[in-house]
Amino acid sequence: MSAVSGVNQTIIDAGGLSDQLARGLIDGRVKVCLDSYEASTLVSGSTIKLFGALPAGAKIVEMIIDFDALGSATIDVGDSNDADRYISADSVSSAGISHIENINGRGYVIGTTAGDNQILITTGSASISGTIKAAVLYTQD
Repeated sequence: MSAVSGVNQTIIDAGGLSDQLARGLIDGRVKVCLDSYEASTLVSGSTIKLFGALPAGAKIVEMIIDFDALGSATIDVGDSNDADRYISADSVSSAGISHIENINGRGYVIGTTAGDNQILITTGSASISGTIKAAVLYTQD
């Protein structure tokens, strides 16, 4: 059996803390934005804009998408640069919940590329009808 440490734990063990860890990676204040959308036969390939423009420097902690049974469709959650940065082709045929599943989405820093501050849900496979509720949690310290 091995005992290993994560990147930040290694810095802490070496005696570093506030001057070595990037802001928001330790003791960061989590902020949340909530949004919702009521879809009515929204066609495949449509985009739903959420949360307004997130602030530059925000580090994404979690994305939570709750939905009714929307139809035989899928959703991607991302932005204008990467349509599935956070969630990729999740089925919405039964009511459920989706979280960040793409490893590069968790901890993503808003402002890395132009246009990444507007979160988008993109519908796929079929039209959707029903309620979508969404939350994004991020740090910005």
